[in-house]
Amino acid sequence: AFGQSGANSSSQTVAYIGLGDASSVDSLVVEWPSGAVSRPTNLSINSLSELSEPTTVPPVFEKLISGGISATAVTGYSASWGDYDADGDDDIYITVYNGNNLLYRNNGDGTFSSVTTGSIVTETSNSFASVWGDYDNDGWLDLFIANINQSNWLYHNDGGTFTRITT
Repeated sequence: AFGQSGANSSSQTVAYIGLGDASSVDSLVVEWPSGAVSRPTNLSINSLSELSEPTTVPPVFEKLISGGISATAVTGYSASWGDYDADGDDDIYITVYNGNNLLYRNNGDGTFSSVTTGSIVTETSNSFASVWGDYDNDGWLDLFIANINQSNWLYHNDGGTFTRITT
């Protein structure tokens, strides 16, 4: 195989394949730089077969349906990870613009449970960022939420439940 390039042109690779006495090629596997794979079959000999890299690239992440974090019709601005319930597993908090923020508790087995009670998930907000930190050094992660066009919020973690201490 060899490539060809020049000014105002793209690189084109041509491969010459010696088949010996074979009269056809059953299949050919081409792995492109993007990771995409082409598998043309039943190729005739003494002919030119042109292949183009597929325009869709295989996904980097696998979509998990059964993990407990479901797709929602919200504008999520950010996600922050922290072990709010001190069970050794990082939980995830998702800030939402013009809606209720989302908290998912890590069950420790690769799944998550949606937390639906408490002011950190029931107060409508225009949130765009959050950060976990233990501001009072009591061993429980507290949560600071930055909002757009409204006051920012600081929530004190009372051992797995939260109390908003700013207005």
